[in-house]
Amino acid sequence: MQLGKALVRGFSMVPALGDADELVVNYGAPYKVGDVIVFDHQGRIDIKRVAGIDDDGVFVVGDNEVASLDSRKYGPIDPQTVLGKAIFRIRPFGRIPKKGQKVRRRLRRRPKRHFTLFGYLLRRR
Repeated sequence: MQLGKALVRGFSMVPALGDADELVVNYGAPYKVGDVIVFDHQGRIDIKRVAGIDDDGVFVVGDNEVASLDSRKYGPIDPQTVLGKAIFRIRPFGRIPKKGQKVRRRLRRRPKRHFTLFGYLLRRR
């Protein structure tokens, strides 16, 4: 089992995966319908969900149908171009949700601002 890291670029996998999410990838792992895979498409590394597997190849789709360039546009991909299966999300930490599963993202809290020096000094105690 060879593990590596992949970075999501773009919004084709929203809401399950967002831009700049980091994934752990199991290179050479078997995959099935519903898994998120990493593959080489025309010299570019891409990350999509497997929608179907048949004799013609592997059909991949993005979770965000509006913003995804996938098998609906360019057809099935060659199974030889599949590099591996995404097994875990590093950042933000957590599992990779299944398609249609409700996704809860924690919003980043803004730091409190101290508008006056007096208020700043009081809060530092």
